[in-house]
Amino acid sequence: RYGDGPNQTDRLELYNLKEDIGERINLAARFPDRAAELNRLIDDFLNETKALVPKPNPNYVPSFLGWTGNDQLEIRRENDLLILDSRGPDPQLRNPYASAPAGRLRIEITMRAEQDGRCDLYYATRSKAISPETRLSQPMVGDGRFHVLRYEIELDEPLRQLRIDPLQSPGHVEIDRVRMIQWREPTRGVVGHDWEF
Repeated sequence: RYGDGPNQTDRLELYNLKEDIGERINLAARFPDRAAELNRLIDDFLNETKALVPKPNPNYVPSFLGWTGNDQLEIRRENDLLILDSRGPDPQLRNPYASAPAGRLRIEITMRAEQDGRCDLYYATRSKAISPETRLSQPMVGDGRFHVLRYEIELDEPLRQLRIDPLQSPGHVEIDRVRMIQWREPTRGVVGHDWEF
């Protein structure tokens, strides 16, 4: 999608229309070389035909690898960390591009905090919106050291979105990475996404 990715870069999508006519499972992360080659062909076509393409918006608010915050969360990237400063009781970090096929998932968030609390993970599918029904919670230790919080999800249909509520009050949190592991077999997980900040 043109200019739909982080810092107005193109967000690549790749679908197997023979098996997924509804374009629900984005295969670009699984086949990055193929997605990049097809994107290059599109760029070549646009250059050859001298097609007009939109220019970047100077008022664009950047995301961080697809993650954006609500108005209660100030976000910046520093020293390969995503720095989150909450200004209210309901800070939210969202990724509307997170996708995965139906099945078992594990989301791992490597983060550190200065205060004890909990970190909530929400997910959405085609028929389930983000709600208390799709919330998973893990306790957060406020000792200033990195901890890995793990959330297990069993999906009846493909994942469409993730949301992390890192705090329930004003405060400071740092995230090193968010990983999504998709289980192909009971003992074999494949990293579907790895957001390293």
